[in-house]
Parts: sequence; C-alpha cells; structure tokens
Amino acid sequence: TALATIAARDADDSHIRTAVLSSVPTEADQLLVALSKIGAFKSDTGHALLDQLVGVIAARGNQGEVDRTIALVASNHVSRGSRPTIALSLAEGLSQGGQSFRAVIDRQPGVIRTRIETLMDSARSIAGDPQQETERRRQAIQLLRHSPWEKVGSLLSSFLKAQEPADIQLASIRSISAFDNDEVAAHLIAGWRGLSPTVRGEAAEALLTRDERATALLEAIRDGTIPAANLDPARQQVLLKHRDAEIRTLAADVFGKIARPARAKVIENYRAALDLPGDAQRGAAVFKSQCATCHAKSNDGKLVGPDLATVQNRSPEQLLMQILDPNREVKPQYLNYQAITEDGRIKSGIIVAESESSITLRRAEGAEDVIPRKSIESLTSSGLSLMPEGLEQSINPQQMADLLSYLQAKR
Repeated sequence: TALATIAARDADDSHIRTAVLSSVPTEADQLLVALSKIGAFKSDTGHALLDQLVGVIAARGNQGEVDRTIALVASNHVSRGSRPTIALSLAEGLSQGGQSFRAVIDRQPGVIRTRIETLMDSARSIAGDPQQETERRRQAIQLLRHSPWEKVGSLLSSFLKAQEPADIQLASIRSISAFDNDEVAAHLIAGWRGLSPTVRGEAAEALLTRDERATALLEAIRDGTIPAANLDPARQQVLLKHRDAEIRTLAADVFGKIARPARAKVIENYRAALDLPGDAQRGAAVFKSQCATCHAKSNDGKLVGPDLATVQNRSPEQLLMQILDPNREVKPQYLNYQAITEDGRIKSGIIVAESESSITLRRAEGAEDVIPRKSIESLTSSGLSLMPEGLEQSINPQQMADLLSYLQAKR
C-alpha cells in the first residue's frame, strides 16, 4: 500500500516510476490493483506508469496476471479515459510476445467480456468521428487491430484518403496490416492513389510483409493500378531479390524496363544545383515532403536517420553526394535489416534496440516493430542504407539547391 501511495503521488516523475517498477519485478499486477483501489486511475493522469506496469504484465504473459488486468479494465476503479490506455498497452504487449488479446477477451466471464466488447465498440465510434482529437482517434485505431476483421476492416480502410490527417492514415495502415486476411492487400491497393508519398511508403511496407501481398502489389503495378515510379528503388530491390522465385520473376518483368542510372551520372546531372541560388524557406518545404519521414532538423521530422542539424558544416558538394548516393558511406547503425518471422511476415528497418528476448526495428515515420527472437526465422542486412536511392525522381535541381540551402542554415 505504501508503494502504491508513492507511485500514485509521483506518477509523473520518471525516476520514481523507474524505482517503483524495479521494486515489483513479479508483482506488477498487484501494484496495479492496489493503485486502482486508492483511486489512482480515476483521473486520466499517470498513463506513463500505467503503460509500463501493463507492459511488464504483458511481457510475462502469465494468464492469472493478464486476466486480473483485463478485469481491472472492465471495473469502475478506472476512469473511462484510462481504460483504452490499459487495454491497448496490454494488447500490444501480448502481441509482441506472440499472444492474442482477442483470445484473452474470449476466455473472460460474461460480464467482463461484455464490458470489454463495449470498450471496443466505443473505439470504433471514436475512430470514425472526425470531431475527436487526432491522438484519441489514433489510439482507437490501434486498439481496433485486435477486433475481428469483419467488424473493422471496412472502417479502417475508409480512412485511407487525403481528407484524413497523415497520422490517421498511417495508424490505419498499420492496423490493417496486422490482420491475417485475404482482403488486406486489396484494401491497401484500392486506397493507394489517394495516399501521400509518406503514407504510401507505409502502405508499401505493409504489402511487402507477406508473399501473397507482395504478389498483389506487383500485379497492381503490372496492370497499371499503381505506377511503378510510386515504389522507391530500395523496395523495388526487395522484390527483385525476394526469397520467392515467382515473386522475383514477376518483379523482374515489372521493373526490368526501368533504367537504373549510375549514381555518378546522377550526381553529375545535379551539379547544376551547386551553382543555383537556393532559398532556405522553399528548401524547408522540400525537406518536409521528402526527408522528414526519416530525418530531423531543428525539431522538425523523425529521428530515424542521422539528425541533419549535424551536417551544417559540410560543403554543398558533400551534401549533394550523400543525398543522391546514400550507399556510398553507411554507418553500421543505419544499415537496413530484414527479419523474416516463422509465420512468414517480413519486417525491415534499422536495429535500434536489442534485448535477450527481442530486437526492435525502426523504419520511416519512426514506426517500430518489436520482434521476439524466438519468432525470427532469419535476420539479414542488405548492406544498404535505410535511405533509398532515387530522390532525383522527386525533385529537380532548383529544389535540390533550395534543400541544400535549408540544410546548411543555422536554424
């Protein structure tokens, strides 16, 4: 009880949270219950501690602990605002450990199961309500990946349109991709043309995770539904070097006619940008559209690749070569890896964390996949940078001059 009191009082202090969690390595569920009894979760604060406690419980995967936690979600000890947070933390943690949140719901006694189903129904309403805050909708969309496809597939697919914020589209793609359903590829392909380049990258990643989806993607490109140029060179190479011979053959047929200009020739063609006057303000717009999914500068963008604030002292020529030939020099921490799991899923990205039980891959937009080591069939590096070649397909020399000006600006 004393520990629960301390935790409730100082839940926003990261040092206190760390100390509390280290004190309950095998009793996280008991602390969670004790906190609920003293009203710690009656408000919507303390979610960081909630996430961590539930993460510990989910990682252990003990049925009794998990069942007590889901009973807490269904109880009146927790505020309505906190319930989705606990449910989502538990669902994601179980998923990372290879367990099904759906199976946990189904084994609960009637009252608890009914209340959790009501929570999932509420998530559908929140996800589909454009008047809700984007973050609340995004959380609801994440939770829906643990519902039956028949209930949420069409709803999630309806968010794949330009009228929705990019965060909503990205969350929808990630949730759609989590389903093992034959309709997934068709839904992603049907919404493709309405997606921005940033969101298309995530859709492509989702289509590459399974062989049947990769085949559907290639057939859509072959049939003209998706322009071949919409798939960046790095992902084209994934398909051209695919483990499946039929996919390799189809990829060779689809991409075989696309010329691959030598990097030296591309750089030479863009040297004109070094003599053009650049505009940093216009360059910021180029950065946002082409680079911010992986790079950060002045607090803009995602920190997947190197922070570009560190390149301000490099010459325009050095920057030009690194942008157009990203594989010339690649630091080990930015090499792209591909993991194939025992159930046939393919995940790719840079390795940003490792533990005894899992590895974490990060890709564009900062999206991460935590993969249990026991589920990995193979893990290989492409030897290439996560940053794809081919930026010249998207920007002209004047835009390159503007981008270089922006990258060298001190602010």
